[in-house]
Amino acid sequence: RNQFIIMSWKVRGTKKGNLPVKLETRKNGKVVVISNIEGDRNVLLSELKRALGAGGVARPEYIEINGNNEKLVCNFLLRHSDHLVGVKKEPISEKQQEEINKKTKKIEGKKSLDAKAAPSMLKKTAIEIEADAAIPDVKTIKSMKPPEIKAHLLAKGLSIQGNKKELMARL
Repeated sequence: RNQFIIMSWKVRGTKKGNLPVKLETRKNGKVVVISNIEGDRNVLLSELKRALGAGGVARPEYIEINGNNEKLVCNFLLRHSDHLVGVKKEPISEKQQEEINKKTKKIEGKKSLDAKAAPSMLKKTAIEIEADAAIPDVKTIKSMKPPEIKAHLLAKGLSIQGNKKELMARL
């Protein structure tokens, strides 16, 4: 008999009803720590890693997500409100959203995309590329950097995984 077991996760709020998410500085950089997790931490971790495009690790008491992604983690958890228990389910304020937008504009101003900034930028550039909808020629594709190729692939709904050679072949 085959039985399907759905492993799920829950995140319990703090005593004040806030999300149990905090930003900590470690010797290798900043990490976002999510505590008060019940259920399968690995499922939550894989969903977060996929959504944020960041690495992380599941510890017995908490989950660590690499990078300064505190607001993104909070938004992710609020979007999955059916998994939250005892949390004020309020989206981030307009002021916080403006901060995120400012950071995105700073990233757009740079000539090349940082690896850390690429996931957030890909979605924005994919929308711009979708409006153009022109397939670049082979010479143009070869001169593109991987984040630019990924933006084109994302606009077409294709996978963005792999090295530059694989991405060029897919495009």
